[in-house]
Amino acid sequence: MLQLMFRIHADCATDDASAQALQQRLLQALAPWNATRRFAPEHSERFPGRCNFSFDLPFVPGAFAAITAIGDTGWDHSSNDTNDDGGPVRSSVWNRHDEPRTLLLPEVAWAELLDYDTEWERFNLENEFWWWWNGLKLRWAVSDLGMAIGRGVRALKAYRSGRT
Repeated sequence: MLQLMFRIHADCATDDASAQALQQRLLQALAPWNATRRFAPEHSERFPGRCNFSFDLPFVPGAFAAITAIGDTGWDHSSNDTNDDGGPVRSSVWNRHDEPRTLLLPEVAWAELLDYDTEWERFNLENEFWWWWNGLKLRWAVSDLGMAIGRGVRALKAYRSGRT
């Protein structure tokens, strides 16, 4: 199942109340696409005076093109490939640069719209859990083996010293 994710970096005051207020305004601007908050806003460490926002949008045919048509200039559509795990993804990035461009709100400085396969994401999470769980079981087995070897060594030492 395909899903859209919209990541936005916007100019924002350093207090949490300003970030929450800006997130509400962004949600209102994204209302035609039924956006929901993916994560709470975070103040950017890399770009002081900016906050990072993430939203999920249900995949609807034509939504990707409609959203990228909002800011008709500033979009780079060159990242239509696969994600790091090999799953399909399409990504377009919008950047205000130093030009008088606006996307959704004047505060938006950078944005990325992605569509991705949620089944692929679920598969990767299940796969990661499988490896974590089996790694944990392996560590338990090695630990048990180590304890058994330790008991055997202690028993051998006791036998050799005549303390059977």
